[in-house]
Amino acid sequence: LRKEAEQVAVAAEVDELLWTFSDRSFVPHAVWPAEPVVAEHTPVLIASGALPDSHRDVLINLAVDGPAEPTRYARICEIVGSDEDLKRRARVRWRSYSEAGLAPAKHDL
Repeated sequence: LRKEAEQVAVAAEVDELLWTFSDRSFVPHAVWPAEPVVAEHTPVLIASGALPDSHRDVLINLAVDGPAEPTRYARICEIVGSDEDLKRRARVRWRSYSEAGLAPAKHDL
């Protein structure tokens, strides 16, 4: 339950950041679940769980676990910090992506 609550809190934080990031830019987004018509016309959905089938182009995964069905997404982006536990969890996700037939690629920023 704690993990779920943390994921909801992170989703709320990302939502807030997208509203307040800059007064000169805006990323059209909504928090999922949303009204169907809103979700249909919104390019970015923020969620702490599964997304609707309409939003499967890019998943930016901020959760400690990978998506249940990674092959349903055209692209998955993972942001991995320098903490050893975060790195360990990222390696687990990498293996699961590889085992699902995906070809993960690493990009150092």
